[in-house]
Amino acid sequence: NGCSKLYTMVLGKNFARLDGANMFTGCNALTEVPTMSVYKGKNFAYMFDGCESLTEVPEMDVERADGSCAYMYHNCKSVTSFPYINSVGCKNFEFMYAGCESAISFESIRTGSGINFAHMYTNCKSATEFPMLDTYSGEDFSYMYSSCSSATSFPVIDTSKCTDFDHMYYSCESATSFPLINTSNGTYFGCMYSYCSSATTFP
Repeated sequence: NGCSKLYTMVLGKNFARLDGANMFTGCNALTEVPTMSVYKGKNFAYMFDGCESLTEVPEMDVERADGSCAYMYHNCKSVTSFPYINSVGCKNFEFMYAGCESAISFESIRTGSGINFAHMYTNCKSATEFPMLDTYSGEDFSYMYSSCSSATSFPVIDTSKCTDFDHMYYSCESATSFPLINTSNGTYFGCMYSYCSSATTFP
């Protein structure tokens, strides 16, 4: 945490039980990270938060994560694509990729336990498309795709349990259409489609 002058690193092999939370937070000069075995790790929140010079991130198995992948790649501004991770244990995905403004593509990840998807892709302004996700348990999708200004369409996701749609597609100015989603349990819809200037119809 706070390793602002670290450019590269070599790690030992035995990281299976690693608690990755905040591990590289603020390492804004770091350009590469080696592959790590972290399959018994419990918490990966903020792991690469603010690694602005990092150009790629390793594949990881975080199957046993005990709840949070929040802010995991937040503000990794130079990464252009993100790999698949086995994140089936994560319940919180808020801000996971937010601010990854150079990212063009994202692999689908395992989100079947996810409850909070707020701001997950906020300001991923170079991405033209987003992956399908298992969001059956999701309750909060506020700002999920906010300011994803290059995307022309978005995937259908299960929002049957969602209560918060606030700013979900805010300022998605290149999108010409939006998927039909279930809003039957919704309570908050503020600015949900505001500044989506290319769309001619809405569901």
